[in-house]
This record gives sequence, C-alpha cells and structure tokens, in this order.
Amino acid sequence: MASIFHCIGDLKLRKKITVAELASVPEDYRIAYMEHDGGVDLELSVRSANYVEEALAEIARLNAEIERLQVEGPARIEAERKARRDDAVDLALHSSLNKAGVKSGLKEGAIAVLKKENEFEAEPSDDGEGFVVLARTPFGLYSVDAIVEQMVSGEEGAAWRDRRTAPSPGYFTGLLSGLKERR
Repeated sequence: MASIFHCIGDLKLRKKITVAELASVPEDYRIAYMEHDGGVDLELSVRSANYVEEALAEIARLNAEIERLQVEGPARIEAERKARRDDAVDLALHSSLNKAGVKSGLKEGAIAVLKKENEFEAEPSDDGEGFVVLARTPFGLYSVDAIVEQMVSGEEGAAWRDRRTAPSPGYFTGLLSGLKERR
C-alpha cells in the first residue's frame, strides 16, 4: 500500500491535501504542491519537495559560511595587510642596504639590527602603488635610506660595507691611452 506521506527528514508531508489544508504545510514546501482534480485538491510533487529540501540545505550551508567569514574575515584581512606591510618594510630595507653597499652576507643581520632599534611604518603611497616606509626612531621619523646610511657611515659602519677593490694594474694607463687616441 502506498504511503499517504512523503518524509523529508523529520518532516512528513501529505501527498494529497485540499486547498484549505495548504496553510498547515510549512511555508517553504507550499510551492511543491500542484493543483489536481480541477483545483480542489493539491498534490505533492515529490521532485519539487526534494528540490526544496536541497535548496534549504544549501541556504543553511551558505548562511553558516557567511557567519564564519564575518568572524574570520576581518582577522584574515588584517593579517594580510600586516604581511604586505612587513614585506614592504623588508623590501625597503633590502633596497637601502644594497644602495649603501652592505655586504650580502650581512644584510639579514643588518635588517635584524635595524628592526630591533627602530619601528617601521608602512603607509600606502599617494599613487596607490606600493608603500612609503619610514623609520620611527627616538629622534623622530626618518627615511629608511637615512637610517641605513647612518648605520653604515663612519668607522663603526665600515664592518657592514663591502670593501671596494683597487683598480687592476694598468687600469689608469688604459684610460690615458684611450683619451690620447681620441685626439
């Protein structure tokens, strides 16, 4: 014998109802009932009821995902911003150390010393491309180039810099002969 109910989870939907009984059906599932016998009776479309069940499950899943993103989203965005700023600071330090002629083996150590002695601020540039990085020292804000130059200048800073090599023998003679040939 065929059942008069269609079960969806804990919900039991009658397969045939009258128009007056439609109000007793949960609102989400009312769309699954179709006219039968000239509009007096309504018959449940099982496929439509199953589709409604799947749609409600998807809505619940999406709502849970929205709630999760509302909680995790701001923290993830802030972590990404911090990572971008840290990368901008590291890039500015590497660039300034390269310009100052710091030995390649000492760059990571120089960066660690500079980060320990100073706080760095990275703000988006006016053109929206990259960041402007400044160092906050006990004496105020300075450019990264200025604090790197201060670190590598003088006798104490000589240990950080690459030793400049003397010109090879015959270098100046070659320059003079090149100048004489042009005359």
